[in-house]
Amino acid sequence: MTGFNTVADLYLERGFLPMPVRAKRPVPVGATGRNGTVTPEKVADWAANGFRFQEDGEWYTQPAETANTALRAGPLEVRLDVDAYGDKQGDLQLTELEAKLGPLPLTPSSTSRGADSPARQYFFLLHEPIELVGKAADDIDIIQARHRYSLVWPSTNPDADGAPYAWYDAEGAPMDGPPDIDDLEYLPEAWVDYFRLPDAEHSHGSRQWDGEIPAVASADEERKLRAIVSMLQELPDVHTPGSGWHDTVVRAAGWLARIARSNAYALTFDGARDLLFQHTPLDESQGGASDLEVQWQSMVRATEGQYEEPPTVTRPLLEWTGFPMQMPYPAIDGHPFVAVWAHTPEPHLAPSHRRAMMDALLAAGVNETEVATLVWHSGAAKAAPTTFGGMVIDDPHGKALTLDELWAEVDAAKAGPEPTESAPPAVVEMPVVAAPAPRRLSFLTPEEREWAEARDWFGSRFIIWAQKTFSTVNLPYYRMNRWVVLSIVFGSKGVLPKKGAMDRPLNLYTCTVGRTTSGKSEALRAIKQIMRAYYLAADSPDIGGNHTNDSLPKTLIELDGKSTWFNLDEAHTKIPIWRRPGNFSELPGIITAVYDGEVGKVFRNTNADISGKDARSYLTVSLMGTPQGMADVMGPEDWESGFLNRFVWAIGDAPDDSIATMAGDWVGEDDLEDDEAVNSGKQMYQQWAAEFGSAVMKVARQDNKPVRMKMPREVIDRHKTFVADLARIGHHGPYADRLRPTFRRLNETILRCAALVALSSGRARIEIGDLLVALEQAEEWATNILTMVEATDESFRTREVNMIERAVLDNGGVMLLQQIHGLPRFRNRRRDVLDLIEELIAQGRATWMDGTKTTLIAKGVVTGG
Repeated sequence: MTGFNTVADLYLERGFLPMPVRAKRPVPVGATGRNGTVTPEKVADWAANGFRFQEDGEWYTQPAETANTALRAGPLEVRLDVDAYGDKQGDLQLTELEAKLGPLPLTPSSTSRGADSPARQYFFLLHEPIELVGKAADDIDIIQARHRYSLVWPSTNPDADGAPYAWYDAEGAPMDGPPDIDDLEYLPEAWVDYFRLPDAEHSHGSRQWDGEIPAVASADEERKLRAIVSMLQELPDVHTPGSGWHDTVVRAAGWLARIARSNAYALTFDGARDLLFQHTPLDESQGGASDLEVQWQSMVRATEGQYEEPPTVTRPLLEWTGFPMQMPYPAIDGHPFVAVWAHTPEPHLAPSHRRAMMDALLAAGVNETEVATLVWHSGAAKAAPTTFGGMVIDDPHGKALTLDELWAEVDAAKAGPEPTESAPPAVVEMPVVAAPAPRRLSFLTPEEREWAEARDWFGSRFIIWAQKTFSTVNLPYYRMNRWVVLSIVFGSKGVLPKKGAMDRPLNLYTCTVGRTTSGKSEALRAIKQIMRAYYLAADSPDIGGNHTNDSLPKTLIELDGKSTWFNLDEAHTKIPIWRRPGNFSELPGIITAVYDGEVGKVFRNTNADISGKDARSYLTVSLMGTPQGMADVMGPEDWESGFLNRFVWAIGDAPDDSIATMAGDWVGEDDLEDDEAVNSGKQMYQQWAAEFGSAVMKVARQDNKPVRMKMPREVIDRHKTFVADLARIGHHGPYADRLRPTFRRLNETILRCAALVALSSGRARIEIGDLLVALEQAEEWATNILTMVEATDESFRTREVNMIERAVLDNGGVMLLQQIHGLPRFRNRRRDVLDLIEELIAQGRATWMDGTKTTLIAKGVVTGG
């Protein structure tokens, strides 16, 4: 057996209060009971020196090395000890309680009787220190701070043939050690209320209640009887001096007599006596049943003329297990009902806020009990924080009104719309969700923008054709793909001249991200159709995207000096494969290296035909993926490596869910033979192929080398202004280290684009209009780069925290936990979601609406007009 000394610190670290124990008892003096304490100092002393205990008048020392380990319950802990072995039926009793009070949440447990045994202790938390009764049922004890303790791993159970205790997680799987105390679930509110000890044991008066004697016990009567039973069951089986047996029996007998005498309760004197005798431990050496009878008769006489105060008569509310989702609730002044329900208004506005909810619910046919229950648990019924000693104290369970006052408001709302003193007019003042400011970088003056948008070039005609041809066009995709076409066709036809024989090629690297079914693949097909029209099949530049470390350089060397197109759909599923050591791990580096046109020498014994050769490459790269998928597989290191900062980004619009779009652009049989739409695509592809061929002929050199583009001073100066604008953006903010190199690449990319516009028009001279067209596109690309740098700047966990916050804000600033669990990304991830929410709360960006942890409110919700 592993001793207490080896696990004491571990339990302290996990948030528990450990103490040593000899077998099952005794434990150190002063560690248990109402006044007992377990402190780190005590634990350290017990772990080092063991503890002293007395037995048969003799004192002994229990060494820590051979001691079992027990846990005292803290003030916010409670455990259900279910005995289900031999003739004990705690498991059946637990099932009955769950049928009555609602299911218990799955929570860590401990037992020495095996993984499949229902006999175990279930560990729960409380939202506030509450004293509960000592027993939930005959074979289920309630272990709490003042009552009992738990034997746990690595202890052995002397009552189970020395079997070792083990921890099990919430799903019942064995654990290697104890859970963290934060992993425990909260005991549901219905269970807490049911087993809560009454605030006063017996308040009594001298007047008999004049109502009818109830046929069955009320909930208030049952609560009092459970408290009495618990009080008696905690007595020791054997009387010892100081055990409190006499005082406890006198108190219990007197309380039972007052209840039995009052007409407000169903309990009879015979029933009270039976209860006392059934649950009081009898010690024959101290008089046994006869002595108990004396005590009973004595207290019956002593309480003559005393009557237990009648139960408080208040219309009951429904049991609360969280915001009910089974029906659609009415919107109030255009706000979702759940947002109104969760909002905590200023105290002077709370009555009007409650009235608005009541009016809306009653008008929707919700019955009065449901109305009262919903409003009672709403933010408008929450007590305002109080200030004490300079500290602001916010009680999550405090209420701004009593139940009687609540029911008065409900009755007033039912009576009609006229406001009264108890029911003010219905007014809802909801907060405004602070929406992020729209962001779109601008590099053009109004005059330049008008000039750029009016310019006739392949790209503008391509967009007009797409919008006329297809019922739906996701514009960012087509805006990007026009540049892909030009990069493939003209990327090998020209270079940007630079001093020192450092001429730059014109090829582009692009990445298109958009949600599934938003039209990425459809837009890509247009590129492939143009390629088929322009190139012979044998000369197609399309090399696909399914390459290895060996195959990509080999392909580029074999196609020395030719345009090539590397295109990869669902790139977010491939990039993780590229990261793993193996046949694909060098691909990002190869793609990065050939951006500027040079393919380094490859030495391969198995590829003698290319070994030792280098080549000139004009590689166009097109990656496609989903926004979240790409963000998830990329991080800051990808920008720092130079891989990502070579790309320009298109971010698609949300999918169009219109019927026309989902149905598709099909051609009916009546129009199949002579329909312009059937042939317009093919005709345009052929027309563009002819235009490209003509343009190439105009700019081609006799030696087939790329033409060196001419750049007038006007173009160079305007480009410098753009460079300065980008530099100002890139040097400010938290992403400067990644934006500076990325924007430097974008500077050159825009010149490449201006050159491509010129070449596609049959010119080797870049005009200012060509540059303005490229700058108009740069506004979108630079904005998207900022978006992607931000999206890939954070850890995967941080992104998910932000997603939850965004979902809550998009839902009006408030969201039920059940709704968050229903989001596709967070389904079947209960523990992950709670962990992410706690991180959001810890950062001060959200808070729970109440102690039940059912409704999350984002701190991004601000008051305002």
